[in-house]
Amino acid sequence: MNIEDRVSDWLHADAPGQAPASLLQRSVERAVTAPQERSFWRRLRPAESEKSGPTSRSTKLMLLAATLVTLALLGSLAVIASRPIVKPGPGPTNGWIAFTNAEGAIYFVKPGTPAELRVDVSGTSLGNACPAFSPDGTQLAYGRLKPADGGGPAEAVVDIDTIEAGRDTARLKEFPVGPGLMAPCPLWSPDGKWLAFALSAAEADDSAQGTSPTSVRLLFVPSGGYRDVEGQVQDIDWSPDSMALAVASGSEIRIVHTVDRAPHAVPETTGAQHVSWSPDGRLIAWERPAAGQDVADLVVVDPLGSTARTLVAGFHANHGIGPVWSPDGHKLVYQRLCSTRPDDPAAPCREQHDVVVLTAPNDDWLAARITETVMPESRQTSSGTEYMWPFFVTWSPDSSNLLYNAWSPDIDDSLIAVPLAPGSVPTVLVQSPDVSPGGGPGADLIQTWQRAPVTP
Repeated sequence: MNIEDRVSDWLHADAPGQAPASLLQRSVERAVTAPQERSFWRRLRPAESEKSGPTSRSTKLMLLAATLVTLALLGSLAVIASRPIVKPGPGPTNGWIAFTNAEGAIYFVKPGTPAELRVDVSGTSLGNACPAFSPDGTQLAYGRLKPADGGGPAEAVVDIDTIEAGRDTARLKEFPVGPGLMAPCPLWSPDGKWLAFALSAAEADDSAQGTSPTSVRLLFVPSGGYRDVEGQVQDIDWSPDSMALAVASGSEIRIVHTVDRAPHAVPETTGAQHVSWSPDGRLIAWERPAAGQDVADLVVVDPLGSTARTLVAGFHANHGIGPVWSPDGHKLVYQRLCSTRPDDPAAPCREQHDVVVLTAPNDDWLAARITETVMPESRQTSSGTEYMWPFFVTWSPDSSNLLYNAWSPDIDDSLIAVPLAPGSVPTVLVQSPDVSPGGGPGADLIQTWQRAPVTP
């Protein structure tokens, strides 16, 4: 079970959209937008299926075209190999947080404002999942299950609604995904033009549970064209230039491109289960299993796999979504089981996790000494000490706060904003059994918390 069932996104209120990263990307977008190309994105045909038997002149033209295509592909490989480092710009302003309750209703909340039902789905819904704000904060994408016409398995769709002043105002788009599937967990590309999500079949005897995803879909929002890439999927994250998707398969990291190219594996990423692409594009942080039950290593690697470093080895964890870069790119957060329970030092830490923030001088993650800061495990209330044991943790868009989906003994589960500044007071946003990750639709193995975009 992972975090996309609960809090899916922390909206930043003023971050601009991001332009396409290259002429190649613009050309691909124009091709996808053209109506005659839609079928290309819906089903990838193998080269062997093409008709043969051209004339002598057409053979020469085809050879010339093939040469140009080969040069273009080699050029695109060179672009990826020499992809410029993206420099984070000024941080955005924190806005609303979107989350679902156990019934699949979508709520918005932010510090100082009670949680309210803000998304009014037009039409019947059997449950919504994974609400995620677009990078510019004007739209909300989420997965939805709706009854099939004439009975049969529920239909999975991805909806995009417009958001104004913290309220859902209209259904903008509805993209059919298919029957018998879990509600998708869409992840926006930083430029706001793509959505990526895994395809997971619903269990026949339990529609709230899904099978392990075996493909990922890249959906081009302006036209609705898409391509499905087969292969096991456990976690995904976009490159900051929106041209590629890192997919942790449980056995390795694969790079999937928005252009029609075969995915390629990142060397030396055996066992990758969670993945997070740094905002400057230089590194991918990932988690792999180590020897022992619930034991893992945290590793960083460049996208070509030529340089890697293990930042933390042999830590225990049974909750969390793996490492997550801060939007400003200067910090990395992960969860690990605590070493000693402050409420009962003689008892073992079974689900009690510490939240650990890592930093590297000058962002030199491959060579410099790594500093770790363990966040406070509790907060003081009028009734005494209340612990903040996290199920999952992510960042606010301005990198100043951590957002916990937390639990505490004998207290309802909660969403808590925890400032990084020492001595700051955490803010409880919601406290209700409905925000527990133990229930609700859309449970699968994909991390879909939107990373706040950065301006190059």
